[in-house]
Amino acid sequence: MPQIKVGCDPEMFIRDKRTGKIVSCHDLLPGTKEKPFRVPGGAIQVDGTAAEFNIDPATCSSDFNFRIQAVLGEIKKRLGENYDLVFEPVARFDKEYFDKLPKSATELGCNPDFNAWTGSVNPPPDASGDMYGVRTASGHIHLGWTEDQDPTDPSHIMDCNLVAQNLDYYLGLPSLMWDRDNTRRKLYGMAGAVRYKPYGVEYRVLSNSWLASSDLIRYVWNSAYQAILALFQNQKPMAELLGDSARDILGKNQMWWVEKNSKVYKTMQNYVTFPPNKYWEKDKKEAPTIEKKVANHKYGKRPMYSLDDDF
Repeated sequence: MPQIKVGCDPEMFIRDKRTGKIVSCHDLLPGTKEKPFRVPGGAIQVDGTAAEFNIDPATCSSDFNFRIQAVLGEIKKRLGENYDLVFEPVARFDKEYFDKLPKSATELGCNPDFNAWTGSVNPPPDASGDMYGVRTASGHIHLGWTEDQDPTDPSHIMDCNLVAQNLDYYLGLPSLMWDRDNTRRKLYGMAGAVRYKPYGVEYRVLSNSWLASSDLIRYVWNSAYQAILALFQNQKPMAELLGDSARDILGKNQMWWVEKNSKVYKTMQNYVTFPPNKYWEKDKKEAPTIEKKVANHKYGKRPMYSLDDDF
């Protein structure tokens, strides 16, 4: 089995402590999309009004968390004591402030991504009308299991789509337990959103909310690894077990699937590790008690693990 690596390139907003308001990052940090600024563990850059960073891919959740914290430390050092990092999916800027920002900071200009369920190109975001001045921050995950693949090769695309469909169940649906915001999904992050890479796939569904907790950071690595490991171990893909239910659930920001009598929950509990209940934003009276479980693979049931452990 090839070595599986997991990386990320999240975005975050910057708050001015002196005013309490979110401000544009365009003149606060070095680095651009074309030329990221290298720091220990990864690189940083400006992405419109947000700060963005990437990390060197990690082969365990401890390294994943360590590299993220190292790069965040570098960002904080460069921002200075007057600014905070904000790990929230959406920021709405005042029109007067937003209108004065340079075009380079306000234009969206993001390359298109694809829908792993349909194979089609996702529509470009529309930030006009009621969405004017709204900007979003994502928490994209990169999974590598190969190298030097042609991103346009149909066979590679098929593999990437299968991985992304699994990720919708292993990570997309569980992310609703700690992130119920649906504004961002009007612009970015619909179910199965991917880009095809020579090393594997970029999974573009998650917001940046998981960055707020080291437990969730390690959970994201472990769940991403689990989603692809299951396929390498010849476990049935979740799409074969549950079809494309994840598309509708994520698209409508629904939580009915966590009820214990739902087919989705009853199936997922045998394969997917859920986050601890303390991260759920769901009302406690509605939320069932879900214990962490791991996949019951063909090669035998794996032991339960804590968020501090790695596979």
